[in-house]
Amino acid sequence: MRRRTAWLLLILATLVAFALRAFLGLDTLFDDGVRPFSDDPPYHLMRTQALLTGTLDPAALDPRVAWPRGATACWPTGFAHLLAGVARVAGVIEREDVARVTAWVPPVLGALLIPLTYLLAAHWTGRGWALAVATSVALLPAHVSYSLLGRADHHVLEPLFLVLGLLGPSAILARRRWGRAGRLLAAVGSGVALGASFAFIPAALPWVVLGLGLPGFILAIRDPVSAVAFGSATVLATAASLVLSPWPNAWVFYAPSRVHLAAVGALSSGLIATAIATVRRVSFRRTAAIGIAVSAFVLGSVALIAPGFREGLVGGLDYLAAGSFNALSLEARSLLADPARTARLITALAPLMLAGVLARSMGAACASGSPSGAPRLFPLEGRWLGIVTLFALLLAVAQRRFLVGAVPLLALALVDGIVVASRFLSRLTTTGRFRVAPALRAALVGAFVLLGAAPAMEYLAVMTPLTPTDRVMYRTADRMRAEIGAPTDGTTPPRHGALVPWGHGHVFQWSAGVGTVCDNFFGVPDSDRAMARCLELLYADDPAKVPSMLSASCVSYVVLTPPHPRRVRVESTLMGQPADRFVDDADRFTPAFARTFQAVVGMWGAVAAPGAVGPWDLRLVDRIEERNDSGEVQAQALLFHVPHRCATPLR
Repeated sequence: MRRRTAWLLLILATLVAFALRAFLGLDTLFDDGVRPFSDDPPYHLMRTQALLTGTLDPAALDPRVAWPRGATACWPTGFAHLLAGVARVAGVIEREDVARVTAWVPPVLGALLIPLTYLLAAHWTGRGWALAVATSVALLPAHVSYSLLGRADHHVLEPLFLVLGLLGPSAILARRRWGRAGRLLAAVGSGVALGASFAFIPAALPWVVLGLGLPGFILAIRDPVSAVAFGSATVLATAASLVLSPWPNAWVFYAPSRVHLAAVGALSSGLIATAIATVRRVSFRRTAAIGIAVSAFVLGSVALIAPGFREGLVGGLDYLAAGSFNALSLEARSLLADPARTARLITALAPLMLAGVLARSMGAACASGSPSGAPRLFPLEGRWLGIVTLFALLLAVAQRRFLVGAVPLLALALVDGIVVASRFLSRLTTTGRFRVAPALRAALVGAFVLLGAAPAMEYLAVMTPLTPTDRVMYRTADRMRAEIGAPTDGTTPPRHGALVPWGHGHVFQWSAGVGTVCDNFFGVPDSDRAMARCLELLYADDPAKVPSMLSASCVSYVVLTPPHPRRVRVESTLMGQPADRFVDDADRFTPAFARTFQAVVGMWGAVAAPGAVGPWDLRLVDRIEERNDSGEVQAQALLFHVPHRCATPLR
């Protein structure tokens, strides 16, 4: 394919990617305001508003979180600074105006990934195949869903930083005809991108290790000077990024900290040692051993000197294993736990991804073979991208939260897999008794690809940023705000607290202007203790203890939704209860569940009239329902007022 044609088609793919993400997210824009995606975006918008008004202190306790005591949010402030910068450029400062302007940031960032992915793939494939990889990223729901209009979420940056971190080493290893200055600039740029990701993404470490580890090691053998620049730039950028972390001087895993700097420093030390050994013409095996030994020595030394590093590392591994309250998140589930959803996110051609990964990892012919006829110094040099993709795939399989970051590499694996399958079919049908005309063979491959992509395309056709439950939660938050008259400027400290479903905690913080007992901040000790208090009250089965628990929680409102058996089973396990205490094997609620606070209040509220006073003197403020065009109830929320006086002094 000619260069001009490839770039014209790439521009078209980028525009299609932007238009698709903008169109599917239009439901977040309302005449009276913005209803952002319900998990992380509302809190990012509150932080952005605080930045614009000069009231943000990222290290301070936020009373909206872990009400009433408050907690420090675990996110670095880089993404909020990005959104605030966009708002300043647009000349807006009012809450709704800021939300409306920054709603367009995700589709822009999502579209930006398309040409960057093309550049990465083009180093190792022809222009046509690189264009196929970029187009796959443009259409895969796994990425589209995280870059929708209105989903201002830091996760959209994960694949961008990973691709930027791989572009420099990839270009150098692909024998681009650059001078020394060009190679150094590429290495430093990629190192800065990897290190800077810690300023935006709390869980950036796995991607930084992926981008710095094997690519850096191979770069150290091929181009030692560029490798030293790559590793040094990553360490320096990581250190600089800690300025935007709430815990820059602590040893914690849930936010960028000394734990992350030590890990990156150890890896970079091994990379630099490998480069020095290469310059001294040490054999390949000894060079590899030296690099690994130096990294292990630095890591072990830090662990001995700083006990906090060991604790942070163990805590991070437990978190990645869906330990503690992280198990509540659907994003902590494995891709294998729900094959049907996986097929909708990355197509039913996922098995071909594995074939493509293995083929490229073993040096087999993929979507272009080798980019250069130059001899390889050692076997891994031509296989590193496949091995990196394999580890990205394993991360995504382990936890769905890593899927969006892995999308560019998985798209490359998908195209490789299709090529491998096509060549296998070609050999099968051009020899022996099963001869098939080339046109028919191409039609069979095309039909197979379209059939495999059908679940993903069907999901795109029905994708919406707000579920019926999300809509009910926003309406309930609006009703709560009207009830208490709370300001929603994002900067005024809340005067009221609420016990709400943890998955929509940020919605009520942003839209109703209240503090919530629990939300989706997992891993932070203060937030985990608040989640424990939240579950303790919801599953309280002693009527005499409920009033004091409500008073201790200092909540003025309670919001309940119909319970889901799976959620109840997971929550009961986290509380140390048998998994079948509240839900039996047939997903039926047991008599023990019927005695809990949420069941008693919920069953009464489902039939009571608004304004009625029921168990523990709770008053039903409203019963809010979302119905479809046929009048069927799709989601329901019960809003209760709590008359009890707060027993916990507010800060």
